[in-house]
Amino acid sequence: MAFKLPPLPPASSWYPGHMASFTRDFPRLLQSTHIVLEARDARLPLTSINPNFEAMLSQWGSSDPNNLEGSRERIVIYNKADLVPSWGIKPFERALGRYFNHTTFFTTAKEGKSVADLHQHLAGIARRHKQNLQHLNVLVVGMPNVGKSTILNHLRVYGIKGASSVLKASRLPGTTRTTSNRMRLNDDPLIYSTDSPGVMLPFLGYGDHARERAVKISLILGMNESLFEYEQLAAYLLFRINSINPNDPPYPSLLSDATEKRPKFPPTDSVESFLAELASRMGYLRPGGIPDLQRAAKWFVEWWRVSAGKKEDLGGSVSWGWGLDCQWEDYWSSIDSGSLAVAPPQHMGEGEAVPVIQGEYLTEGRDAHSDQISTTKLAVGKLNDGGPALHDFEFEASTFLSQSDVTDSIDDLESKFDGVIRRYLNQTKELGIEVSKSQLKKRASDEVKQQVEQKKNAIYGQKKRSNSRRRGHSR
Repeated sequence: MAFKLPPLPPASSWYPGHMASFTRDFPRLLQSTHIVLEARDARLPLTSINPNFEAMLSQWGSSDPNNLEGSRERIVIYNKADLVPSWGIKPFERALGRYFNHTTFFTTAKEGKSVADLHQHLAGIARRHKQNLQHLNVLVVGMPNVGKSTILNHLRVYGIKGASSVLKASRLPGTTRTTSNRMRLNDDPLIYSTDSPGVMLPFLGYGDHARERAVKISLILGMNESLFEYEQLAAYLLFRINSINPNDPPYPSLLSDATEKRPKFPPTDSVESFLAELASRMGYLRPGGIPDLQRAAKWFVEWWRVSAGKKEDLGGSVSWGWGLDCQWEDYWSSIDSGSLAVAPPQHMGEGEAVPVIQGEYLTEGRDAHSDQISTTKLAVGKLNDGGPALHDFEFEASTFLSQSDVTDSIDDLESKFDGVIRRYLNQTKELGIEVSKSQLKKRASDEVKQQVEQKKNAIYGQKKRSNSRRRGHSR
């Protein structure tokens, strides 16, 4: 079964003046910065990278004009890690390390998870350089709505006894519009931090890749909501959820759970039919019993934003991909063809050889009692002559797993993530070329406008001088 990528709106640009102002000021701020914390969204681990930062941060990391004695370090924080399946974190981090030289943390800042480890890491850097530095300066950057302010608030609570949150945090993008005053994160060793406004790309590119990039950023509230209709976001979200499991998509429970009065809603790629059924079951009706599709679309998008972490299959599967960014090459036909070819997971029978190498394995399964998705690490037991069979594995956890669950090694997953990252880097390179062409076109347009303005001024000056001479002769 093949699901078609729905028509997507043009990639709207959202680059307010405060973003441009910070981008211009960024190099100056880096001169007094020891640690850069770049926050990203774990659901969009690649799309939430700002390529405009890469060149400046690369130059900052390789130079040391202020004799900071090697204290400079770049730390990337993938926040909202509770909204992606945990099985992908380790292999993604390993694959990312092949291309980027930075320390990586996965956090859920709103709950304070893993922020303590990040605080200990920062304090360790400060202690190592305590003799050379009176204090450590930390600058936090990233795209809008990735949790920068929340991360700093929790770091402050960990580092200062009795401290409270001082930075305003909001689920809406663009709340932080100026660089904050320096804020103390830790007393001993002394650490200061500076928060910054979220910065988008001024140009997202052309074509379907750019359109999809913009829709994904809007889905995680990374840009102004008014730029997209909820029906447009719902159409793309339905496409992605269908592609995770075409035979049994993880729809909301009021559609996927059958009752005596309400049958299970079958898979569909028609967003109109989907939203009409959803509106009917939610009671979102207009006068005359007409389904309110806009209200149903808003509910569907908000359901995904909140429920993605509660139902791990909403974040993907080892057979399909991880989050909104990382889909394996096997399941993607070219975006240019306008469709996504999806194959259902291959199940293994009892005693059938597992097509993976010896080592650590990740297995997705459902708990026999709660029917919840779980992730369990397996270790190879004794080997038969025919290779490792399913019944030769020893469980390291007591979680019940069906023998038909999908199994994949961490090394294999790392290889798949590697392919995804290489595809992203190629797209980023193409985006850079498009940006250069756009800048050249704008520069040429500005030059033409300037020439026209100069001609107008020259003509106006000639007329003014001519009129002045006429008035002189008349006298």
